[in-house]
Amino acid sequence: MFHVFMFHLCMFLNLTMLAGIAGALLPLVVHLLSRSRYRTVDWGAMMFLQGAEARTLQGARIKQWAILLLRMTLIASLAMALSRPVMRGRWGGLGRDARVNAVIVLDCSASMQFDENGKTRMELARSAVLNVLESLKENSVAIVLMGAHDPESSPLAEPTTDLQQLAQRVLSLPEPSGRADLRPALERAMDILDRGAEAGRELYVVCDRQSSNWKDVNSEAFRQNWQGRTAKAGGQTRLVVIPVGSEKSENLAIESVELINPPAVRDQPAEVEVQIRNFGQTARGNVDLKVEEKVLTVSVAPDSVTTVRAPLRFYQPGSKVVTATLTGTGLKFDDRMQAAVDVVEPIRVLIVSGDERGIPLQNESDFLRIALAPKAAEARQKGEGSESKIRGDLCKVQVEPFDRWNQEDLRDYSVVVLANVPQLSAAQALALEQFVYEGGGLWVAPGNLTRVESYNALLYHDGNGILPVKLQPATAEDGSEATTLQGVSNFDHPIFRFLKGRPDPIPLVTIGRYFPADVRDRDAQVLAQYASGRPFLVEAPAGRGRVLVMTTALDADWGTLPLSNFYLPFVQSAARYLASGPDTERNLAPGSPLVAQFGPGADVREARVRLPSGEFRPLPVTRGEVRYSRTSQPGIYTFFVNGTMPEWMKRVDFVIRTPSAESDLTPLSTAQWQELSRTLGFERIDPARESVVAAVSAARSGHELWLSLVGVVIVLGILEMAVVRRWSGGAT
Repeated sequence: MFHVFMFHLCMFLNLTMLAGIAGALLPLVVHLLSRSRYRTVDWGAMMFLQGAEARTLQGARIKQWAILLLRMTLIASLAMALSRPVMRGRWGGLGRDARVNAVIVLDCSASMQFDENGKTRMELARSAVLNVLESLKENSVAIVLMGAHDPESSPLAEPTTDLQQLAQRVLSLPEPSGRADLRPALERAMDILDRGAEAGRELYVVCDRQSSNWKDVNSEAFRQNWQGRTAKAGGQTRLVVIPVGSEKSENLAIESVELINPPAVRDQPAEVEVQIRNFGQTARGNVDLKVEEKVLTVSVAPDSVTTVRAPLRFYQPGSKVVTATLTGTGLKFDDRMQAAVDVVEPIRVLIVSGDERGIPLQNESDFLRIALAPKAAEARQKGEGSESKIRGDLCKVQVEPFDRWNQEDLRDYSVVVLANVPQLSAAQALALEQFVYEGGGLWVAPGNLTRVESYNALLYHDGNGILPVKLQPATAEDGSEATTLQGVSNFDHPIFRFLKGRPDPIPLVTIGRYFPADVRDRDAQVLAQYASGRPFLVEAPAGRGRVLVMTTALDADWGTLPLSNFYLPFVQSAARYLASGPDTERNLAPGSPLVAQFGPGADVREARVRLPSGEFRPLPVTRGEVRYSRTSQPGIYTFFVNGTMPEWMKRVDFVIRTPSAESDLTPLSTAQWQELSRTLGFERIDPARESVVAAVSAARSGHELWLSLVGVVIVLGILEMAVVRRWSGGAT
């Protein structure tokens, strides 16, 4: 640490001039070269003079080396005077003209909300900044906000000598809510210092002790870049870190709030899944969790995650914001999390059937129709009223025999199911393709009447169509290739999330016949497969919509799937997934673009967004899509649109969440502090142990020594001339 001590004791305002010290070697070089011109020759008579000559030569050499040392010291002193040294520490006094260009990096991340015995870490940080400003009187200061919503546009980032106004702005800063990222903050601060004219440069970092702040700084690439920048600046930058708050790290946080199977449907039960993480080493029991109006009691083991599901029901369609809240856990921002969800009218499903026999449970569409709309099926069986007036079903289902299907009516539906349709015309294939690209969902379920060559030619189209698989002829009619469902590739997929946590998630279902399929590599995903290894369920995006292929029949002709307890939640989840579209994510991280797409039949004319601050801004509309990108500030963003669409579709909510990394309060260890201090060359001032004003001022106080060194040079020059004149006779 000797080099760090020397930096604080004395610094040089013109470090490059120190290279002139090498000039002190010139007298020595000249002396050595002059000696090489003489050659010693021994001859006989000299033997009588050797004693006296030796004494004379020894005295002459001493005088020569003394003069040589004076000359070398004179040149070295001149080089040091030109480099403008400043004495710092307790031996120096603050010079009247010693100006400083300073930048303060202030942590405005969400972890600064942590309560420290009645004061937040942000309050402690403000006090530390005010103390630094107090010690920087009449100097130029800028403040970089680390974790602020838009740090580059902050007026604090412009250097100013009006420190009183700067202090007022610091006191009026909003509640911290961003993510700490020290690396760009340090680079931005160095850019400000590089633009300054003052020779003295000081950089202060006021932050909490959170280790995640330093994650991107603690890398070899950054260290090399930082050392290169400080060296380029002449090694003059003084770096001081002022950590505020304690090393407390116990924290309980809501990590996620998510609708289990979106979208939510009016009058239908829905489940919201809440994940709670304990970042501490102490178990937390009997913690109240409130999800909307429901209050649940949870317990979380040390350093673990607990998942809770809360049942909800929505009675009106539209965009909704669900709120989950923990009580009394310390850090405020992660005790409450919101989630934007879409609540839609019952999903409009068109089943195009290739096998409608008019016999109950013998039609291709019967099992699917009952599963998607059981109340309407019950009313139909009893002959009670119109199906269109029945409430409480997930879907509104319309069945059309394939030979009477009018492809012009697709805009009235969100999901189209091709159930054992023998073949398609070119016009029908084109209409389906347009329907999907505009945001509709297509479910293809072939059967015994299906002609695979028609599907492959018109929908797969050599891998360029909307069908994600190339169908092969069905397996043998005698059932010799019968199989079972074997596995689901991802239980977190929305279609299969209902199976998560079940002891036996895959039911024992016999599949007598199915269509082997070659899956397109480009974008298709196999969601489930048979025991034979062939795909059972494949999905792929297409434009704004999705295509789902089930390689066996929807009715009971080819297997026991419709007779299992797996069938109803499976087909309902599939219908929800197809109706939701691919770009319906409403809960995002800061900086993520907000995108709202409106499906078939919607005509969006104008749009605007309401920001978390309450401000409104107009938005452009491009082909039924509305987008907004400036989302650095956490909170609720709401799109309001006008156009031809149902009233409940004219509002879309988004939630930008505070990064969950800020919930981890794990502090830097003593060893980590020492390593960072060694590699980055900073000093650390702990406000809990010493006065910030005194420590900063004492370390900065000093005066320039160049005038004193010029005096030394003059004295050395006079002394050198006097010595040469006096010894010139005997130093030859």
